[in-house]
Amino acid sequence: MSTALRDRDKERDYHLKSEAEQYFRVMLTDYVKNSDDSWKEVKRIIRKDSNWSDISEKLDRSLRESIFKEHISNLKKKTKKK
Repeated sequence: MSTALRDRDKERDYHLKSEAEQYFRVMLTDYVKNSDDSWKEVKRIIRKDSNWSDISEKLDRSLRESIFKEHISNLKKKTKKK
């Protein structure tokens, strides 16, 4: 029985983390329009968002930075196509 509860907790944590990651990507899309923005600048801006505390609890720093770099890379690709 306890393994079933643990499995359910793991699954719930996975979904919460996945949800936080999706919302973080949306935040980046909303707040970061320039590929020259730095992580430090963006972090200062998005910390003001009411959902930031939930995201920062569920996603570790390295994952947030990695997602940010991916977003910047995608922005650079889009500007090159224009």
